[in-house]
Amino acid sequence: MSGRFTYRRVIIGQGAITGSGHTVEIAVRLAAIGSASLKGLFVEEAGLLDLADLPFSTAIKRGSAGPRNLSRTELEQAFLLSARRLRQELAERARRLRIAWDFAALRGDIVSALTSECRSGDVVVLAGFSGGVTAADAVAALRRIPPEAAGVLIAAGQDQRKDGPVVVIDEGGDSGQRIVELGEEIARGLDLSLIVIAHGRRGAGDRPPAGQEILRLEAGSVGEVVRALTRLHPWCVVAGMAGPLFDDDQTARAILSASAAPVLLMRGEPAAPQPS
Repeated sequence: MSGRFTYRRVIIGQGAITGSGHTVEIAVRLAAIGSASLKGLFVEEAGLLDLADLPFSTAIKRGSAGPRNLSRTELEQAFLLSARRLRQELAERARRLRIAWDFAALRGDIVSALTSECRSGDVVVLAGFSGGVTAADAVAALRRIPPEAAGVLIAAGQDQRKDGPVVVIDEGGDSGQRIVELGEEIARGLDLSLIVIAHGRRGAGDRPPAGQEILRLEAGSVGEVVRALTRLHPWCVVAGMAGPLFDDDQTARAILSASAAPVLLMRGEPAAPQPS
């Protein structure tokens, strides 16, 4: 390899109404690849608790005949159950791959909690664009993550395809090569195919693959990237945070919406290559 991205911890911040199994799986695999620890952070969303205090607040449960009153006690119990489930899921996956992990539950705003917890070298997992969270919300949360973070994983909804490929967006240079190599490791660990979208330069598909067979597509414009993602139905997307695609809010929103899958964005200097 030309030099790995270096990160020390992967922080999964999930509230009671966010998250997906794909996202947790990617986060755990990423921790294993980087020999990093795993931190689960469950945040009881204060806004929902405030809503439950209102006398006219109601809830509609799937399959129920109609709305019913929403109580603060009931919501707190739901938060507790969700936190236990997330903790158990993290524990089982981390132990399977022998990853150091810990877990904390607190009350507040999920993005503020992640911002406070984030340290240099952390990869942060954000709620995705489902369950009332839009792509615009996800990009706004992305901009709040401290610049010293090594990367951000933006979650998606519950209904991604289970057999889709890992899709890498390669914008060129050494950073693009490292992004491809990271995507290759994720795909290999999950036994999924790998597709690379080479963006912004014609003739970019001649880079030799680092290992497994890789299908490369050329996308000279943002529109071509978006159309490719829409047709590929990816399991997840891996890209660089510092490239032009995610520097622009409108472009970032379009790519997140087209992906409809977890999107991992990496930034920062790579670790120095180890001597052979």
